[in-house]
Amino acid sequence: MKKLGATLFLVLSLWCSLDAGASTLVFGVSLGRYPGVTSDQQALAAYQPLVTWLEQKLQQKIVLSGYRSYAELEKKLKDNIYSFAYTKVDVYARVRRVNPTVQPIAVVVTRDANGHEVNSYSSAIVSLKSNRAIQSVSDLKGKRIGFTNRISASGFIYPVQYLKTKGMDYQKDLASHFFYGDDQPVIQALLLKKIDAAACWQGYLRLLPQSEQKKINILISIPRIPNPMYAASGRMSPAAQRRLAAVLVKAPAALFSRLLYQRLAPVPENFYAHVL
Repeated sequence: MKKLGATLFLVLSLWCSLDAGASTLVFGVSLGRYPGVTSDQQALAAYQPLVTWLEQKLQQKIVLSGYRSYAELEKKLKDNIYSFAYTKVDVYARVRRVNPTVQPIAVVVTRDANGHEVNSYSSAIVSLKSNRAIQSVSDLKGKRIGFTNRISASGFIYPVQYLKTKGMDYQKDLASHFFYGDDQPVIQALLLKKIDAAACWQGYLRLLPQSEQKKINILISIPRIPNPMYAASGRMSPAAQRRLAAVLVKAPAALFSRLLYQRLAPVPENFYAHVL
């Protein structure tokens, strides 16, 4: 009888601890640098207004957890360590293939060059205006190109797919290719003439000083790459995912003032289906 009582106590204790853990949401956010954010503390602080608002609306504790790489984000989403996270579409696609409990719950809304709100963005392949040998994408054969990283939609995946439509294999038809990790270093390599062309998120070009923007020649703009999203993992029940989604899309735009987007919106039906 004592053994049965001890077993029941252990089961109840485990249940209570799991329930307590489920009441705390772990929110995964990028520790990446961008204008106005130069430290981990600033990266986390940029999300704090949203976290405070969500805690009030959901009546749940939310813990911010920063990731330094997309590989780290991918693992923590796949293993249900994060309750929900800000993630790019290519990371979501890889995680979803092995963990179908991960679901998009809100799409990031940004502004395009004309100030219009959009839920997708463009990649660009660019060169320097001073390099008269490169006036179009077809001129890239035999030249040096820089990408951001292999898992970047805008800095590698979509540009490579576009080059294929033009009959160009980046591994065979270009003199060399390099990976620089992010938009800032690949564009700086281009400006320093270490490479002849670069692939990047087109929106990054608007963040450059005017003196540098004037040097850039956009060879091709590749549109309709779905914006990043907030994705929820199997750490949350489907009902909890839906509740969080309903709250996120009502978050006031002022809460995102220190981030690189305007607000969150509902995910259109089948919006990310083509990447799975």
